[in-house]
Amino acid sequence: MTTEQFWTIIESSRSQIDPNLLNGNKERQAQLLEKLLRTLNPRELEDYERLFNEFFFKSYTWEIWAAVYLIEGGCSDDGFDYFRSWLISMGEEVFEAVISSADNLAHFAYLPEVGAISFPEIISLAALVYEEKTGNSIPESCYEPGRPSEPSGTPWDENNLSELKPRLPKVWERCRESWPSGDLD
Repeated sequence: MTTEQFWTIIESSRSQIDPNLLNGNKERQAQLLEKLLRTLNPRELEDYERLFNEFFFKSYTWEIWAAVYLIEGGCSDDGFDYFRSWLISMGEEVFEAVISSADNLAHFAYLPEVGAISFPEIISLAALVYEEKTGNSIPESCYEPGRPSEPSGTPWDENNLSELKPRLPKVWERCRESWPSGDLD
């Protein structure tokens, strides 16, 4: 499976997204993605999982985590994993825009159809389909190499959020009013 084929599957899973519907879009997308994954053979499922994890690891950056932290009013390790699966689910264009600048989340996180920027349901979807088809767990090689031990980029201090203002000016402005009084002044 090529990168292009991977993104085609993701884009196809988004084909029933209703921009006027806040709730229900993720369920639709997860169901359609599962249906699409069921058409793949075990080798293709392994390739899909490898590529999913490649993008999952690529988006493991301090800058993106900071943007999510500001938007969500905090973000745990698990929450950041769930966000990164959501980011992949949005398709290649959104993914690449956020990879190029985490500040672009100021736009994408607030699209009408988004709801929450979290999508844990798709993290292990290919592995589940693989296990159903083969009776075996998806190979560990689908996760290695490439699993980073910590985010790339420059760390930030959640006790000193003002340092994020120059790094993420659009996200900062968008989130300032939703934070408790004085936290992002």
